[in-house]
Amino acid sequence: MIRAILRRDICAQCKVCCKYTDNDVWDAPGFTQAELTRATKFIDNTIYKDHGLFFLKMAKDRNGEYVCPLLSDTGCLLGDNKPFKCAIWPLYVVTYSKKLALVLSNECPTVSQLQNQDIIDQLGETISHIYKVIQAFPELVEPFRPQFRVICFLGISPS
Repeated sequence: MIRAILRRDICAQCKVCCKYTDNDVWDAPGFTQAELTRATKFIDNTIYKDHGLFFLKMAKDRNGEYVCPLLSDTGCLLGDNKPFKCAIWPLYVVTYSKKLALVLSNECPTVSQLQNQDIIDQLGETISHIYKVIQAFPELVEPFRPQFRVICFLGISPS
């Protein structure tokens, strides 16, 4: 989904979204049951459930970072079958001012440089697709965090 604003080769070189410190390990993606089922053949480590989503347990590497076990030298083993949270990163859907908002993490060095309107224009119909996924899986809505930049409101109040 995010390919509308970020080329795959740029993502594959960076990989910042697949590595976590103690301060941002909360950002590791959760899988819905359907996403986990699609990814099962690639997952050989322990899974735990929290807030309706499934998470992969990660160990720290020699640099003291947690690295997604699905990250390979060429990118994500899941390819186009990434979980929603990975597919839209560095974007998130959050509850903000009692509404659903599409927000941006400042961690992505490429997308964080874009203006809000440029992101909206490039995403186009992807925004309505994101909204449909959130309607089907409200557990994917994240809490707002101060480091997020509001891109746009999705126009409805969360349930």
